[in-house]
Amino acid sequence: MGKAKSVLFLALLLMSAGLAMAASQQWVHVRIENPADDEKVRVNIPIALVESMMPLIEQKGMERGVVRLHDSDLSVKDLRNAWKQIRNQGDAEFVSIQNKDTNVRVFTKAGYLYVQPQDHSRKNIDIQIPLAVVDAMFSGEGEELNLKAAVQALKNSGVKDIITVKDEEKTVRVWIDESNTDNQSR
Repeated sequence: MGKAKSVLFLALLLMSAGLAMAASQQWVHVRIENPADDEKVRVNIPIALVESMMPLIEQKGMERGVVRLHDSDLSVKDLRNAWKQIRNQGDAEFVSIQNKDTNVRVFTKAGYLYVQPQDHSRKNIDIQIPLAVVDAMFSGEGEELNLKAAVQALKNSGVKDIITVKDEEKTVRVWIDESNTDNQSR
């Protein structure tokens, strides 16, 4: 279950970084399935709970919905500047990774940042995040990432499917809808 816990932690961190949307009865869902180990993890969290818990989070480097990066090779200022350059390019492809297992491209189009698989990829990664969410995350000051603002921006975006990762062993999916169960199939 160690791998599932790691993936769950990553998914919950991503949710905290901005997985919310407009409507009073919205839910964030995380589904992790690993048939090889007969593991299933399903998490259903009301968006209102995610928002209300953001100010209470106080971990090393994170306080009240703001992440501080001190001991890293990249400063938030550097990341903010890089994001500004990416944002100024408009619709463009920035990264393409092709090898025997993965065929993925990272691009911006029509107000979204995408990480999507290309044909013949054994690892299927599909991420869609509104550019406004990334803008909001970088709205903090100094070395701060503003996760609370990112949650609010995603809440207002109307995005439903956020992340899907499939490989030969497991499937991870994060999405938002009006249901309090994860019965939605894709």
